[in-house]
Amino acid sequence: MGYNTRQGKQHQLDEHVSLMEAQFADHFGAIDDQLVGLRESVSEISDLKLSVDQLRDELPVVRQGLTELRQMMNQLIHHREGESSGSGSKQSKLSREPEQLYSEYQHTTTGTPPPKLPKLEFPRFYGEDSYGWVQKAEKYFEFNYVEEQYKVSFASVHFDGQAEFWFGTYIKAKGIVSWPNFIRDLHARFSSLFRESVIGEFHKLRQITTVEQYYNALETLRSILVSEGCKFEENYFIQSFVSGLKDDIRLEVEKFDVEDLSRAIFLARK
Repeated sequence: MGYNTRQGKQHQLDEHVSLMEAQFADHFGAIDDQLVGLRESVSEISDLKLSVDQLRDELPVVRQGLTELRQMMNQLIHHREGESSGSGSKQSKLSREPEQLYSEYQHTTTGTPPPKLPKLEFPRFYGEDSYGWVQKAEKYFEFNYVEEQYKVSFASVHFDGQAEFWFGTYIKAKGIVSWPNFIRDLHARFSSLFRESVIGEFHKLRQITTVEQYYNALETLRSILVSEGCKFEENYFIQSFVSGLKDDIRLEVEKFDVEDLSRAIFLARK
């Protein structure tokens, strides 16, 4: 009897120990999971710190590159002005106003005083609409008679934001680059991102207010995409215009076989 009692107590004790071991195993397993999560968090923080440190290391290089470019531009302008003052009569084309150059040309070729041209400001570039920016820049160069070898340096001092950071790294890697090659690389970096954004807006656009306002918005996006190198068939633009109309207006327009944009606009306005 006493032996059986001891056996029963021993059995209960063994069960209790087994239960405690299982509880401890679960507890330590949860702690292990938490430790794994903490290690992953520490690893992510370390990676983030490394990225920040790399950006911090690159920033002085970018700033130094831009400083050197600005110094180069100032030296070029001073050099050209020095050549002008040495000749006593000719002034550097870079330092002369576009209306002055135009005035001299007009007076020489026609003998009559020319109309006064408005002053032109060089466009700033923030990393958007690279094609539109290049068109404006080249018009400025044309009016100001800026020589080919100065175009990239002159344009670069008018970069802001992401475009400024990109150019600092780009010119360090490329060194001296021609204007045509620079334009190609500029479009490769910025145009695709801008174009994808505008294409998305073009396909999502729907009429909310008047037909006129809707068409103007659609036409603006189309013009931007064409300047970015996208090609639009007339029929595709008509279909895009009609599909974005309010449902009641769209159903009325779709009753007709519309093959002309002006006809589609006329029917939508009725």
